[in-house]
Amino acid sequence: TAKKASKYLDDLGAKGKSLDFGAGLGINAKATKIDDTFEPFPKKGFKPTFNKPSEIPANTYGKIMSTNVINVLPPKVREDAILNIGKALKKDGKALIQTWDANAAKAGMKSKKAIPVKGEENAFTTSSGSYQKGFTNKELKQYVENILGDRYNVDIVPNKAKISGSAVVVTKK
Repeated sequence: TAKKASKYLDDLGAKGKSLDFGAGLGINAKATKIDDTFEPFPKKGFKPTFNKPSEIPANTYGKIMSTNVINVLPPKVREDAILNIGKALKKDGKALIQTWDANAAKAGMKSKKAIPVKGEENAFTTSSGSYQKGFTNKELKQYVENILGDRYNVDIVPNKAKISGSAVVVTKK
């Protein structure tokens, strides 16, 4: 997914410094030659560029990828992540935000150990206590637009891009 997301952003003309937001172990960043990484809970053996959102410089990045990150964040933390991605983009910078799709979440909720989250469609907690939320493309677009406001364009990534799940591209005006 990360390689396809990176290529898609390149094809859209994303230029300049790049950031993997929610870098996990840094594998995707390395595979896609991303400049900087943000990971608040790094595993042993990986040292991200940034551990705290406040460390990420504003108005700096022309290309940001966040794959399979916001779907594991509860609502308030998810909102903050979207705001931080928007803040880190430079003018005309592009961020691709990709999540689990709603059908994957529905399949996950069929597990007897999954507990639906009240008041949030297609969200559940697993037996280990982790959180998952699935989005439709339309829902993800509206969600990101509502958080970032009119200083950003938010577009659904078309199916022909073959990026799994639901995905949008955010462009800072």
